[in-house]
Amino acid sequence: MVFDWADVSDADGIAAYDIYAKKDTASFPIIDTSVPFSTYTHTSCNSFVIDSNLTGWEWKVRARDNLGNVGPWRARTFSFAPCKLADGTSCYAL
Repeated sequence: MVFDWADVSDADGIAAYDIYAKKDTASFPIIDTSVPFSTYTHTSCNSFVIDSNLTGWEWKVRARDNLGNVGPWRARTFSFAPCKLADGTSCYAL
């Protein structure tokens, strides 16, 4: 998954961006990290999301300046496509 957002400018400079992603009903996030640039790629090989969990996802990002001040969270929603094999069979139907 590639997350990309607009750069933020700050007189004190931007130290990092905090990024967080979670399913609305989940207890724990799938992403909770800080990155130095306004893009983040999350790779999780050999994994998939079951059909009942394809929707209801949110990711949010905020900037942190060099003095440790944080900006407001900016949130967006996202969803996953069903996992299908080349023949159209569901990934978890095997």
